[in-house]
Parts: sequence; structure tokens; C-alpha cells
Amino acid sequence: PDWRNKLIQESRRWEVPGGKIGDILLETDYHLKDTGESPESAFGDPRDYARRRANMLNTSDETMDGVEMSWWLIGLSVVGGAGGIMAALAAWSIGAGTVTSEWIIPTWLLLVAGVVLMIVPLYIIGTDRVTDPRTGQPLLGENRLLNQVASVGFGIITLLALAILAWVVNR
Repeated sequence: PDWRNKLIQESRRWEVPGGKIGDILLETDYHLKDTGESPESAFGDPRDYARRRANMLNTSDETMDGVEMSWWLIGLSVVGGAGGIMAALAAWSIGAGTVTSEWIIPTWLLLVAGVVLMIVPLYIIGTDRVTDPRTGQPLLGENRLLNQVASVGFGIITLLALAILAWVVNR
């Protein structure tokens, strides 16, 4: 299972879509079952194997899918980053006690909009699950929900800390 988890992580790093990762896992599982080999002896280091498979995908007819996915992820990252900046400015303003009439939009609304813009990309990115091509069911080996919750929690704690810091500095 450790080799599989590393393969999933590295494949994600190379932006291999979840369905393709499921196909790769199915192929490796069948090979290992048929031959009785260990994953390391059959396929080598999971990092190298993930890189080789990602390169194979990018040289096939699916190159455009990979490019579109990259631009999609970049766009989501920009939206999430803009939301983070918006939420950080609003948190600082609330902590500093800035009068909201100076803003066109109320500060609390800016904070809520910023948090939503941070959370939505995390949710969308998290829907690309590694699935078993035979059943369509998610495969075990990655805990994307935990990563999403941790990321959102860290973002909210950071915003609270920023608001408290602004309150302390401007007291």
C-alpha cells in the first residue's frame, strides 16, 4: 500500500487525471498479481514510474487534455489566491476597526466573499478522484477530504490571527 500511495501522490504532482491514475493502478495490480513480483522490482521507484507514465500520457493524443487541465488548475489557483487576499484585507480591516463606510462593499461581505473564493477551488480540485476503471468507485489511498479540511482550517486560523494582530497593533 505504501508504494501505491506514493505512486498516487507523485502522479498527482505530475497532474495525471484521477481516472488515468486509476487505470495505472489497475494495470500495476494485475501485473503484480500475475507475476508475484514486488512493486519495486517490477516498476521501480514510484516517483520515477509516475514520471514515466505522465510523460507517456503527454506524448499521446491526450496532450491537449493535460494542457487544459493545467490552465484550469492555474485559473483555480488564481481565484483562490485572490479570495485569500480579499479575505486577508477584510480581516485586517475588521481587526483594525476600520470604518466600513469607507469601503464600497461592507467589510464583512468582503470577508465572506474572500473565504468563499478560497474554499470553492479547494472543493473543485478535490472532486478529481482516483477511481477504479472497472467499478467507477473511488480507490483508497488518498485522503483528499482531510487535505481540504486542513487547508480551509489553516486559512481560517490565519485570517483570525491576522485580525487579532491588526487589533493589537492598532489598539
